[in-house]
Amino acid sequence: MLLRLVIPSVLLVWLWANGASAQTITPDVDDLFQREAEWLEERTVPPLPGIIVDTEYEDLGLDAFERPPSPPATAGPWQVPIDGLTPPLGLARIDDPAMRGFLDFYATEGLRRASGWRARAGRYRAWLEAELVARGAPPELVWVVAIESAFDPTAVSRAGAAGMWQLMPRTARALGLRVDATVDERFDPERSTDAAIDYLLSLHDRFRSWPVALAAYNAGQGHARSELRAYAVTDFWEMDDYGALYGDARRYALRVITFALIDQDPSRFGLDGVIADAPILWDTVTVAGGVRLSLIAQAAETDLDEIQALNPSLLRLTTPGDDEAYEVRIPVGKRDAFIENYDRLARAHGARHVEVTLRFGETVEDVAGRHGISARLLRAINGLERRDPSPYGATILVPARYAERDAGSERTPTTVITPATRFAYADRLHVFYVVNRQDRFEEVAAHFGVDRFQLAAWNDLDPRAALPEDVILQLWVDPARDWSDTVLWTASEVTALALGSPEWEAWEAARAAAPARQRTHTIRTGDTLIGIAERYGVRVSDLLRWNGLDDAGRIYAGQELRVSR
Repeated sequence: MLLRLVIPSVLLVWLWANGASAQTITPDVDDLFQREAEWLEERTVPPLPGIIVDTEYEDLGLDAFERPPSPPATAGPWQVPIDGLTPPLGLARIDDPAMRGFLDFYATEGLRRASGWRARAGRYRAWLEAELVARGAPPELVWVVAIESAFDPTAVSRAGAAGMWQLMPRTARALGLRVDATVDERFDPERSTDAAIDYLLSLHDRFRSWPVALAAYNAGQGHARSELRAYAVTDFWEMDDYGALYGDARRYALRVITFALIDQDPSRFGLDGVIADAPILWDTVTVAGGVRLSLIAQAAETDLDEIQALNPSLLRLTTPGDDEAYEVRIPVGKRDAFIENYDRLARAHGARHVEVTLRFGETVEDVAGRHGISARLLRAINGLERRDPSPYGATILVPARYAERDAGSERTPTTVITPATRFAYADRLHVFYVVNRQDRFEEVAAHFGVDRFQLAAWNDLDPRAALPEDVILQLWVDPARDWSDTVLWTASEVTALALGSPEWEAWEAARAAAPARQRTHTIRTGDTLIGIAERYGVRVSDLLRWNGLDDAGRIYAGQELRVSR
């Protein structure tokens, strides 16, 4: 267990683009507890010096770390009385300067933080305490979760500890949790809690002391074991006097003890008015592996964000494809609706999917058009709003029934007008690329491995200006590179006409003499007016007017629509 935690931000949107969730990144302990340390030092509370280690503690020896100095014997005066409070977690006493300092801090300077933790405890507290008691552990250990993650199952420390209990990957796997590219059970409230309780119970069995077990949870049982041998001391308060255990590990245990004491009489510490967050409740259903979460959300009559929030261990937008069956959490009270809707929706839309990786230059709309599915539906399946960018390299889900279709791309240019200045490179490949709305000059140059000033010169562009959407760029690139991850056209696939050249003049003359032709689009299954309008850069109202459609905009497969003036 590491020390770099917590106070999480609001649950972030899943980074579907990387096939992984974006979890809450917790600030460094230096930032989080700095005021606490300064406050305690100013009041001559025994200092608890320690170190911050960015890796697991279990296998670290003691020789690398300097022993902290012995603290002064007295401190005070104290602001909050402790009479009537019962020592928690098997402690014989609590009238210790370090303990009194923590109690005073959370009743004054630290009151805001304590209030936040106590409020967020409402999300999982009742369930967590029931789990602890059922396993024979003290319910006060619920405050470990407050200190580790502020009850946020998506919390991630900068050192890589994750979940409500902030487990490192190696520790999690050793405790039987699944941690891989598709599932990270450290983010699963139920499975991570079961594993963390196992770990805490094993530490208590080893040390026969909950405070020492907590210190070992934070600093590693190897460190705690060697410290007990080195000092031949088992009383937690005596360890503090001797300077045994890392200072930060002692502080960690003290925080848990402090909140266990505060919980006995919140009014004494100014916390009686805190309103607890509503508990997070859920029902569970079992589905097959490889099922889209969007389909589960639709069957449960909720949205994709809610399903993701209840199942943060799923790093992709599907249940694990290698599992025959997988248990998924859905909003409480939605189980009956799910059972009623799921089979029907699975038959209508298909429960299975194909993963499509967006190539550089490719958008969700391009994939939708290629497979004959509505862009709006494809975005909904992947939890994307209409104007959300489509990061290149992202993996999106296409229902298998649509993925079998491939109508090809409608964006292949036939004739391209290039600048009057011509270029030729014997050792390079001449290619063409259509600019998307999200493209930036520097990013395009970097992807194609060319200098941005060359890119500008090849296309008569200002490298400081924004790239116009749908403009076709010409580039000369490395022919040895595999360009299968990019939507581009080679010189042999287009007709390139240099501005002002005889070929261009002939083409212009022929175009001027030809009768004006309206551009049309033949409706395919899954097309929508919004998607067609986005594809051709026109407004839905124009499509309605040009085609004599009513406001309902009813269209059907095979219908030919006018998509230009």
